[in-house]
Amino acid sequence: MEKQLSTGSHDSKLRLHFNLKQMQDKEKLTQIMLVTTVNKQRIRVYTKLRIEPKFWDKKSARCRTDLSANLREKNRLQQINRQLNQLESSVFQTDMRLAEYGKYMNQATLRQTVKEGQPAEETKSSPVAYLYKQVDEYLKSLNRRGKRGIEGT
Repeated sequence: MEKQLSTGSHDSKLRLHFNLKQMQDKEKLTQIMLVTTVNKQRIRVYTKLRIEPKFWDKKSARCRTDLSANLREKNRLQQINRQLNQLESSVFQTDMRLAEYGKYMNQATLRQTVKEGQPAEETKSSPVAYLYKQVDEYLKSLNRRGKRGIEGT
């Protein structure tokens, strides 16, 4: 996707593209990276999103939701696409704000923008892993309360 961004020269265009870290093992989850060039320097930023390469469409640089076998998988792929669109939008909004002040997008700003747009840890995990984490935290809080009760007697 090409959009006009203020990258230092007035007529330059910054291309944001999402790539996978590896494509060999089609069944193994791999990281999605944002790849771009800023001031003649290639920048790769990990999005903390993961997908199996069999669901990735290189041409559109998005997940293919039509290959999904079940509704849960399709929803997961659609959510990843929404997050990728949001990251892309965040980068363009940041660049527009910088341009208002006569500043340009740089590597640090790009990395910070992507970091702020990354999904929260609990939304990335599977529902079962999230549930286990919640139960574990609850049990720990019960243990802490129990110890305080014993110490107070």
